[in-house]
Amino acid sequence: MRHERRKQYRGYLKFFERTFGVRAPFKVICDGNFLHHFVTHGMGADVKELLRMLATVFETEQIELFVTEAVLRELEDIGAEKTLALAKQLEPLRVGKSLEESRAMDPPLAIKKLVGFINKRRYVVATQDEELRQILRDIPGVPLLFLQRVLVGLEAPSAKSHEFWSKQEQKKLQAGKEERKRLKVLETAAKSEEDASTEQDKGKKNKRSANDDEPTRKRKRTKKSHHPQA
Repeated sequence: MRHERRKQYRGYLKFFERTFGVRAPFKVICDGNFLHHFVTHGMGADVKELLRMLATVFETEQIELFVTEAVLRELEDIGAEKTLALAKQLEPLRVGKSLEESRAMDPPLAIKKLVGFINKRRYVVATQDEELRQILRDIPGVPLLFLQRVLVGLEAPSAKSHEFWSKQEQKKLQAGKEERKRLKVLETAAKSEEDASTEQDKGKKNKRSANDDEPTRKRKRTKKSHHPQA
C-alpha cells in the first residue's frame, strides 16, 4: 500500500513539474493548523523531523520551509508554544508593505496573496484548512500537502490544474497544425520555383539545339579583278 501511494505521489509530482515547473528545491508554505497537527500528534517540534517526513513524499531532501508572519502572530495569540517553537525554525514570509500589516493579516489570506493567481513562485502549500484548500484548488498548479494521522499526504492535481494542462496541450496541437501548414506552403512555393527554373533551363537548351542544327552559311569571297597594265 505504501509503495502504491509513493508511486501515485510520484505521478502527481511529475504532472506538476512538466505542466507548471514545480520542482526541487520544493518551496513549502506551512500554515498554523498543519504545524499544530504535526506537534500535537506526537511528531515533536523538530524541523528536521518535519523535513524527513516531507522527503518521503518529494523523494528528495531539497525542501525549503516557509511560514507567514501572520501564522507566527496567530500562534502567539493562541499560546501554542510548542507549535510556535517549530514555526520559528521556518523562514518567515512577509506579505504587505510593513511587518505590522503582514502580522495583522488573516493567515489564509496571506497564503492566498503569496500564491497569487498563477502560483508564479511555484509554492507548495501544507494545510489542514479545508476551506483554504478549496480556494487553492481553484488556482492551477498549486500542490497541496496535508497530514493524515502521522503521515504526510499529497493531493491529486485539481480540476483547474487538469483544465490548464488540457488547454496547453490543445495549443501545442494547434501550433503543430499551423507549423505543418506553413511548411506545406513553403514546400509548394519551393517546388513551383524549382519547376519554373527547370522549364526555363529546358527552353534555353531547346534554343541552343535549334541553333546547332542550322547549316553554317559560308560567305562568298569576292574575287579581285586583275586589269592588264597598258
